[in-house]
Amino acid sequence: MIIVVKDYVIKPYVRMTRKGKFCSPQAKEYLASKEGLQLHYHSIMNQHGYERLRDKKPIWIMMKVIVPSAQGHRADLDNIIKAVLDAGNGILYSDDRWIDSIEATREIGSPKLWVMLGLL
Repeated sequence: MIIVVKDYVIKPYVRMTRKGKFCSPQAKEYLASKEGLQLHYHSIMNQHGYERLRDKKPIWIMMKVIVPSAQGHRADLDNIIKAVLDAGNGILYSDDRWIDSIEATREIGSPKLWVMLGLL
């Protein structure tokens, strides 16, 4: 399964408390971004006739994050990866705990943020 997220502003993962979800502006931005990304995943899944990956099967992921030059290294790559993977819970796969391998790279220089996600 190949998922391409383009021209979408992904808020990198931020740590939050249960209370912080409702109080912290950073947490609110992250949760809104996650919800939007989930809608995007649903749309791609329906458009291509993809089905959610089977439960209890190991998952291997290859990810390429192409970041705008202006954004550069402002966010940790691992927090971008976590945001992309968290949004996939229940949509692309039942739970991200079944992910056994992640290969991710960051490339700088595109006009907008792109994420290419390959799941096996």
